[in-house]
Amino acid sequence: GRTQGFEYQLDVDGSKRNYETRHMLVSKGEVLALVRDTTERKQQEALLQVALVQEKQLSELKSHFMTLMNHEFRTPLAVILTSSDLLERYQDRITEEQRAKHFNLIHDQVHHLAHVLDDILTISRAETAGLKLEVTLIDLEKICKIAIEDLQPILSEHKLIFSAPNGCKIALFD
Repeated sequence: GRTQGFEYQLDVDGSKRNYETRHMLVSKGEVLALVRDTTERKQQEALLQVALVQEKQLSELKSHFMTLMNHEFRTPLAVILTSSDLLERYQDRITEEQRAKHFNLIHDQVHHLAHVLDDILTISRAETAGLKLEVTLIDLEKICKIAIEDLQPILSEHKLIFSAPNGCKIALFD
């Protein structure tokens, strides 16, 4: 005969349980039925679904991170390479001022790369130590105004003027 099946949920002793039934007409007046508790399988499927979503998010985050790191490293390296190449090729034709400018560019870009690596190391150590991201909404305009008020007495000859563009008032921070 033909097999048919149903899935349903029952409340058994205060907890919801999932069941599936399969039944088949074996002969005239005789039905074979199989009832299976699928609660654990359904729970495992739900956990796997959550893990799959998390894995996809992690993969997207890693991809974004790699793109960002590619940019963060390539740009300074291009500046360093260009400046060092100019210093090498045109050492007899560039002025002392131009030479100093290129050495400063190289110096600044090396420091930028060191800061990027330090940031990566700090994040890695925080994860290893088990620190969790605790995101909070921060009023940027308020924080900037407080910082300016704190700095103003130090700047005797200059006055800081702050303006906040529309839509840039609140952000998420750890």
